[in-house]
Amino acid sequence: MAGPGRRRKGVLSRRPAFAQFVRSALHAAVDQLEPQADALESIRARIGARSSPRGVGDKPILSP
Repeated sequence: MAGPGRRRKGVLSRRPAFAQFVRSALHAAVDQLEPQADALESIRARIGARSSPRGVGDKPILSP
């Protein structure tokens, strides 16, 4: 395990050809995506439907 201040080398950093293959495959997949016209409204609806975490909104986390 790497000590403080040291980064472990991952598989992609040890295998640059594989890293390039993965990058190319991801770019090709993303290039095929098209955003939906109502995507932002859909995201806002999902966020609004979530319940608020404790302490967020009307109830304070700590009472004075």
